[in-house]
Amino acid sequence: MEIVLYILGGIVGLIIIFIVYRYWATIKATQKRDRDIFEKVKPVIDTFDNGLEPDKELIQKLAEDDASRGALYSILKNQDRTAIFPNKYKNFLSSAEASLVFWLLHPNELGNRPDYIEFVKTVQKEQEMKGQIRTLDYNVFKFKMEEPHWAAKDGWMVGVAGPYLDDSEPYDFAPGTFSTFEKFASKSPKEHVNWVHDTMNKKGQY
Repeated sequence: MEIVLYILGGIVGLIIIFIVYRYWATIKATQKRDRDIFEKVKPVIDTFDNGLEPDKELIQKLAEDDASRGALYSILKNQDRTAIFPNKYKNFLSSAEASLVFWLLHPNELGNRPDYIEFVKTVQKEQEMKGQIRTLDYNVFKFKMEEPHWAAKDGWMVGVAGPYLDDSEPYDFAPGTFSTFEKFASKSPKEHVNWVHDTMNKKGQY
């Protein structure tokens, strides 16, 4: 009996160590992604800190980059300077793409910006929230990687960004932004969204 308890204790100990390691690894991975983005937008922050006007070409470049676009908008919003954010990217699709790419950049996910990413469709879902029926917009994208990335073999994969409500603004937090790296052709856009939406409901997000 003592041997059994000893073995079980060892197994439990290993599980705890694994959980702690995964938690630590996730934190470190998140820090790396955020640090890389921060380095891109730091010149804009420094410019504001020095009471100067950001370079227009730099703003344009950072807005064009879907990896840094969301961070740039947040900085400008904090400074009440969203007026200098390029109008071309002041929309939900640009916001959704930036949100998904930021999520994919995490080392525990894709670990890279997709080599190719394309918007496919906006799928609407109705959801009761605080006693009201609200319409939620989910934006479906397909993306793929080139060799030698590990995901290259999977071809076009699917990702969902959203949801956005009727009173949302571009670059608002989109809690349903997610990808299982499932092949895009495995389901219809609506079916992919249904899975994400149902998962969020199960987690009590609404």
